[in-house]
Amino acid sequence: MERAQRATTGKKYETAVRLLDRAAQLAPDNAEVFRVRAAVNYARDDMGACIADLRRTMALEPNHFKALEMLGSIFKELGRKTAALAFYRKLYEIHPQMSGVKSAFEELDREVMGQAG
Repeated sequence: MERAQRATTGKKYETAVRLLDRAAQLAPDNAEVFRVRAAVNYARDDMGACIADLRRTMALEPNHFKALEMLGSIFKELGRKTAALAFYRKLYEIHPQMSGVKSAFEELDREVMGQAG
């Protein structure tokens, strides 16, 4: 994980992914391995792999607030506001003091409710 972090910092994303692939093989029940790999895949602009890794993270740790935040942000970027709202709602429920989560949740709630009404 440390080597992958150094590779990511140096923008050596392919190396980071290879290291994290190996970490996932060694520790397939470690949610953080998949969350970190999701972040690297996001940096590589591989949204499919990023979302798959975040979903794996959530399967292993349903209240992983960093994964919830990333999923909410990604789905908002993709214009899938209803899905983004669901992730931000859950994030707000489990970590309401997180910086920016309340405003993101409320903004999306207004936008989605406005679309429905």
